[in-house]
Amino acid sequence: WSCQYVDGDGSSPCSDSEGSAWVPGTGPVLQVAADSLPSTPDSSSYVFTVAARDAAGLKATSYASVTAQVVAADTYEVQMDLFSDYFLRGTTVIVNSDDTLILTASCGSADESNLDCGWTISPAPVASLDSLSMFPAGLQDSTLIVMGGYGALAAGLDYTFTARCSKASVNGGVQSWGESSLSLSLNDAPLGGTCKVCLLGSSGCVKTGSPIVDTFRASCSNWADQDTPLLYRFG
Repeated sequence: WSCQYVDGDGSSPCSDSEGSAWVPGTGPVLQVAADSLPSTPDSSSYVFTVAARDAAGLKATSYASVTAQVVAADTYEVQMDLFSDYFLRGTTVIVNSDDTLILTASCGSADESNLDCGWTISPAPVASLDSLSMFPAGLQDSTLIVMGGYGALAAGLDYTFTARCSKASVNGGVQSWGESSLSLSLNDAPLGGTCKVCLLGSSGCVKTGSPIVDTFRASCSNWADQDTPLLYRFG
């Protein structure tokens, strides 16, 4: 493991609350004891990076990082739930672009009535966040609803939804807070194919015939999508 302190001026190795170098350990789990690291201003954060390699050194080293802030105030554990149909493509959550997206956030407090909950979406949606027809619950509620079929979110893009619960102090500043994020991808429709309706048994594709007597066949071909096999429905 390694640790970097990142602010507007760049990055530097992490230091503990006494100003000495803070060196994380090894192993699959990193634990940071309370009061080990000083709190960070809003514009600063800690970046923890793990390097994983096989014991024989035969494969390339893999890296993963997570960014965290340390705050002096109390924090809330925020739980987020997805109440929409979805499927997994590997480990990625996939939601169809025409489906309504419903997310809820629980702020982990016995008295949630005194907490403010707000949502952010990255990248910014195609539609205005003030549109109640697309975001009927708004962005300052424990439930976020993104109506499907309106094009509020662009198909094929990855989005990160973040819920933040906070409680204001007496002087108006933020006394305590917590947040949780969920990343998902908007599924795009199959592309590239064609569909046609032709008189059965004719040479070429004849599109006219006699009602009741003649039979027509509807067919689709050359449609492509990364999620296979494709299913077809005619109606």
